[in-house]
Amino acid sequence: MIVKDIPLIGFTLLSQMSAGLLVLYNIMVFLPTFRNKGRMPAWFKTIPLTAFILGISAMIFSIFHLGHPLKAAQSLNNLSSSWLSREILFMLLFLFFNGSYVFMIFRMSEWKRLMLVFLNLGSLLGIVLVYSMSRVYTDLPVPAWQPIFTFLNFSASAIATGGIVLLLFLTQKGSLSAQRSLSWILAIIFLLEIAAIPVFLSYLDQNSLTSQQSLKILLDDYGIIFYIRLAFQVLSLVFIFTAILNLKSNIDENKKLLWPVIMASACIFLSEISGRILFYAVVVPLGGL
Repeated sequence: MIVKDIPLIGFTLLSQMSAGLLVLYNIMVFLPTFRNKGRMPAWFKTIPLTAFILGISAMIFSIFHLGHPLKAAQSLNNLSSSWLSREILFMLLFLFFNGSYVFMIFRMSEWKRLMLVFLNLGSLLGIVLVYSMSRVYTDLPVPAWQPIFTFLNFSASAIATGGIVLLLFLTQKGSLSAQRSLSWILAIIFLLEIAAIPVFLSYLDQNSLTSQQSLKILLDDYGIIFYIRLAFQVLSLVFIFTAILNLKSNIDENKKLLWPVIMASACIFLSEISGRILFYAVVVPLGGL
């Protein structure tokens, strides 16, 4: 089951990480530099490039998921009725604007207003992409993929994974305000993810027999992975609060920020992989097994 879902796990996690990274980069790095007419450190130009590479990697996973990879273009045939087709379209558009922005930032850096347009469009498409990904699943007759929980799950994953990658970059030459703001955003996301667990379990327990079957799979068949994921979520929160406590105005002292962020990122990635395994494991269609 897990092996079969690897392409889907890779595609969803990498594409959400790519979208989250580009959106947060736009808000916390590019826009402040643009408004203040400042100069962005050359090191930060690799952030959107990283988002683009993550997006390309996600597309490679999606091709492996198809029964006939050479017919991948046919996945766009049902744009009027299929959220799967729209998801692929939004992914391609997201990569186009992301890639165009990357080209301009390295080759046409003086065209700042045009760069802003492409970056804003890429960021908007990243948000739309995450929404369309959630719709692919919530339109299916699987009670465990309840629309609100699935959209919030995917959105939190995009912010958590993209945000921690951005924070890794910011530990090098980022401003103290950006480091602090992003650290608190991540801490809030981790707290909300943990707080949502009992709500989701209660939802499964108090609804249909099909939902209760999903709950049984989650806690019995995949109980070890469930609790491992919970442990990684708690550790992520511990390490990010450690990073917040290590934030200093002195750049040399701020090197202490790196190791807590590295440990937090490892825990986040393992938590998200575990969570995505559980997401696909609890598939019980209406009517039961």
